[in-house]
Formats: sequence, structure tokens, C-alpha cells
Amino acid sequence: MCRHRLYCWASGRGTWRIAQMQRPIHRAVYRVLVTILAVLALQSCTVGRTPPAIADHGALHVVALTPNPHGQLKELFGVTGDIMESVLAFDTSVTKLDRQIIRRTGHQRLTILHINDLHNHIVDMTQSGNVYRAARIAKLVKDRRRLAREDESVLFLSAGDDHIGTIFDELLGDKPEGFQQSAAYAVLSAIGLDAAVVGNHEFDKGTGILAKAISQDAAFPVLCSNIYGSKLDLPCYRALIASLGQLRIGLIGFTNPDDIYLHPREDPGLDAAEPLLILGKLLPALLPHVDMIIFLNHLGYGGKVGAAQISRHAIRTDDLAIAQAVSRLTDKPAIVVGGHTHSVLNRDHLEQQNEVDNIAVVQAGEYGKWLGEATLYIDWNGTAWKWKNAAHLIPISGAIQTVGQTSGGEPDYDVDIQARVIDPIMARVLRIYQRIVGRSDNNLDLSPASTAIDRYVGESAMANLITDAVVARSQTFPDGPVDLAAVNATALSGIPIRSSLTYKDLYHALPYADTVYVVALTGRQIEKIIVDNARRIFLTHEFVSGGGQYDPASYLERGFLHFSAGLRYDICVGAAPGKGQVQNLTIAGIPIARARGRVFRLALPSYIAHGRAGWNGGPVGGGLPGLYGYDLKSLATARGHDTGLVLRALLIEHVKAQGGLVGVATGARKDGRLAVLSGGC
Repeated sequence: MCRHRLYCWASGRGTWRIAQMQRPIHRAVYRVLVTILAVLALQSCTVGRTPPAIADHGALHVVALTPNPHGQLKELFGVTGDIMESVLAFDTSVTKLDRQIIRRTGHQRLTILHINDLHNHIVDMTQSGNVYRAARIAKLVKDRRRLAREDESVLFLSAGDDHIGTIFDELLGDKPEGFQQSAAYAVLSAIGLDAAVVGNHEFDKGTGILAKAISQDAAFPVLCSNIYGSKLDLPCYRALIASLGQLRIGLIGFTNPDDIYLHPREDPGLDAAEPLLILGKLLPALLPHVDMIIFLNHLGYGGKVGAAQISRHAIRTDDLAIAQAVSRLTDKPAIVVGGHTHSVLNRDHLEQQNEVDNIAVVQAGEYGKWLGEATLYIDWNGTAWKWKNAAHLIPISGAIQTVGQTSGGEPDYDVDIQARVIDPIMARVLRIYQRIVGRSDNNLDLSPASTAIDRYVGESAMANLITDAVVARSQTFPDGPVDLAAVNATALSGIPIRSSLTYKDLYHALPYADTVYVVALTGRQIEKIIVDNARRIFLTHEFVSGGGQYDPASYLERGFLHFSAGLRYDICVGAAPGKGQVQNLTIAGIPIARARGRVFRLALPSYIAHGRAGWNGGPVGGGLPGLYGYDLKSLATARGHDTGLVLRALLIEHVKAQGGLVGVATGARKDGRLAVLSGGC
């Protein structure tokens, strides 16, 4: 591993500590500074010791793979090896590659169709009908490949987070022995996906389930270029080398190291390296064997987005930083296909800010609402490469029809894929969906419409139900009950009112597969959490209905937390966001002045325990520039543990234990535990 201090500053975990000390630096300026230093460090690390193309005992090994028979690739190789070696070089297995790289004078066109952050939105089941997202994408991919020009090749790629977010996740099971199927990988295989990268949510149910998902259902190779240490020997690759048309293409895929559930109980060695660290070693080894590079990343986009978009994650190394680093290391064609931040980029055309030294950066939103199309027009004149880029998004949600409807007399989705592949999977899922768990009363505060707003601006009846359910169910925890529980605002939604409640309804109420962490904290530490939390609350005038820019029905991540009944306080807000102050805080009925020295057990969703949404001491994001969060992640790591219990499962158990009734009589209501005050408070 390169020991250069400059590199460690720029790309190691020391960067995060430096970032915390340099809070006044604007986020964009900081990103550019880090990128420049990282590139200089990468160059200094490789000067005078460029790794050989072939070594007798290199760290990288080439294996022949079978491409997805429904995809575009005809020849495919996977690269395996220990990425944490100080120097990466290929062993003699690299001779499996055709040593004569085909390069003909003239023009080549490479089109990349891409998705990211599908989150198992294969079919969205709505009251007005089933939205055939995956089948619509299948038709677009098939049509685009059929209409390709003679000099054009069309790849279909996924930039990760294909799982976690809908009822289809239940087929994954909670343990490897309960695994049935990866619906996402099975469907994408049938559509003709050529390659994917693992996203952070691919690890949510553990490496054992991920390994089964890839081995059983992925007919395409999966990249994990910076993931290492798993005891399960995950069936994924450091890089891919593919021949397509007259091009030999290399693919590298990085996953955001800050948002993976690392070192889980069942696989404690699982870790993720800094992307720039691996880039500096892997790319020079790969370049002699390929004509161009595709970075298929689940890192995130840190550039400027539209006013209605809000950054979901604070990012250390984003796709723009990767593009800038790559541009310093090669003059071969390259492109960065990204995911993780759900960013809608290049909606109508490739935007200038998303082209870094002629390297395009693309991303296609979320949930199968868009299909990205990026094209590289490539020329090789015998001595040098030249290329131009184009990109745009194809809307899926606007064009797709509900069940039984067609567009222009012809179904706008792939009827064969839907009937042959997706419908049998849906049949298995619907049996789970239709189970009745209980019934709701007429408390409108629990409705989806009320919850969408309440979760961001103050007390939420739905959040009260969830957090109190965790405290109640903790009586059965092996290590004893908890005093308090929390849930993040973006994790929850409402339920139907005056209605039977099915598994589907409660699944939609808590769509993510969070497990429950238990952390022992002092009252003083809890006070610091609440002080931080008060700054994260949204103000009603920030929403579109109040003249602002944000839609509360969408995902607005500031990391605002709701707490169980044992914690009560007021937030005094002013005219500007990020200024909330705490008043009248009590814990378990004890005023904070007398509770600071006591220890309480707090249950947290794994999402927050892992420091996401700025609960790791980093930037909060969510439209609050310059605001840094409390480091709850370090406390959870040092003083907590993962129970392995799924938050959603605890809610369902609680509803059943209450006789199935969800409403005022069973505590699902606002009780004044949080009051938001304004005007002279």
C-alpha cells in the first residue's frame, strides 16, 4: 500500500478528520482540493515503479467468464485478486486475453444504457394498477439494441442498489438458509444486463444472502473493486475485460465505503477500501490490456443538482473526483456511470458540469423511473484516441401504463418478460402481501398524507407508533429492554385509515430492511444528540406548499430523528433552517439537568447507527451547508451492538400483540412528546 502522506491525507480516513477541522471550506471547493491532492499523490506513488503488465506471481488473476446470453457481450474475462497488495500486477493468466487488440482506423460508437438504485422496484403495485417498470425498461433495451447502427454496440449496465425497498426483498429472506430468490437479479438477467456493481444496500441482509443472490440469479458479472476481507469469497470481480465490436473494454466498479454495513457479526472481516487508493493501483495494471475504461460506480454525485433535488448522502470521493483522477492517468476513452445519490443528471443532454476533461459522468435517478443513455463516439487513428460524448435520460414513469392499457395500440412494456419472468415472481410476493395483520382506526395523523409532512416538521403519530413498538418488544431482547428508541424521518410512511392492514401496508410504512442497534449512552450524550437533531428539522415554509422548493412526499434527508415516549422536548425554531434550539428536555421523566450522568439504553435503526445522514460527524447535507452532525456512529461502534432484529418485523409483532388494532386506543397517536415552538420562544 502506498505510504505517501499526501495520499493518506487526500484519500484515507484521515481526510474525514481533516474535513471536520476545516468546516468553513465550501463543499465544492473542498472536493476539488481533495481531488487535486489525490491525483498528485497517485502520480507520486507510481513514478519510477509502474507495475509490470505481467508478473510470475502477480496479485491479479484473469478468469474466462460466460457472458449473459441475453446481453451484448461475446467475450468476457473477470479479474480477481487481493486489492490490498502494495502493487497490483497481472500474473501469467493474462495471456488468456487475445494479445492482438483489434484497432481499425475509423469510427466506433458505444452506447451505454444504464440504471441505478432500482431498489427492487420491478413492479410498483398501486391502487390504480401495476406499474411495469422493469418490463418497460426491457422493451426499451430490446428496441434500442435492435435499432443499433452497424458501427454501434449497446451495453446495459446497473450502477448498484438493485435490492432493498419493496416487498420483493422478502424473497431474499433474513438468513442465507431462508433465501429464495433475488428478484432484481433474476429479472435483470432476463432483460439482458451485461454487468453490475454492488451497492451499499446489497449488503443490508448480509454477505451470505448477497453471495447466494449473485450465484443463483445473476447471469451477469458483478463488480466489487474496493470490497475485501469477506470470509465468504464473494462471487464478484475486481475488474472486467470485455470485447465488444472493435473495442476491448475494461470495467471497474467502486462502492461507497462509508455506507456499507462493514464488519457485521456474521462476516467481521468485511471491509471497503478508499476508491482513490484502489484506482491508483488497479487502473495502471488494467490499461495495457484495454482500449477504454467504464467506471461503474456506486459512490454518488457531489456536484450541483437541480433545485428540487437534495443530496441523500455526504460523500468523500464522488464520481466527479474519480473522473478527474482518471483524466490524469490515461488518455484513453473513459466514462463514469454512477449511482447512490439517486441524482437525475443530464435529463435532456450531457450537461457541461458533468464532463471532466472529456470524461462524462452520468446517473439515472432512482426506482426505475429513468433509463439513462450515454454514447461515446470513438475514433482511433493508429496513434491516438479521440472521442465525443452524448447523454440523456429516457423517462419511464411518465410513459408507462397501468395494467390493461397500451400506448398507441401496442403494449409499452415487454409482454414476454412480464409474463414469463416477472409474473411468476409477483405471484410468490402477492401471497405475502395479502396477509392481513390488523386494522387501523380513523386517526388521520397516521395517514400517508399527514405522515409525509409530520415526519419532517415535528411530532409524527406514525413515528410514535414505531418507536414505542420497539421499546415494547425490547422486553424480549436477550440482553434486556431498552429505555428509548429512535427512527429516522426518511425511513417511515403512513398507513391506510379505517382499513384492514396487510403485510403490504406495514411494509410500505417501513420499506427498508433496517436492523435494531442497542447503544448505552449517558444523558449528556443523548442531550448532544437532541441538540443536533433540533437543527435538522424542516420548516414548513421550506416546502412547495409554503413557497419553498421541497416536496415532503419525496425523500428529504437531513437525518431528523423521532423518539419514543420516554424522551420529551421542545424545539424552538426561527425563520431560517438549521437554527433549532432545544428546551424542556426530559429523559424517562427526569429533567436533563439531573439525567446527564445516568446511562440509558437507546435502540437505533442500523442506518443511523452506521452514521448515515450525517450522524458520523460529517456534513449533514439536506440543504444545510456548513452544518456538521454529531458523531453517533462512533458511540454506536464503541458502546453498542446490532441485535440482528429487523425493525419492520418488530412493528408487525407489536401490532399483533395489540390485537391487531392500530390507533389512538393502542397508543398510535400524537401525545405531545415533541413540541415545535416559534416566535419569541
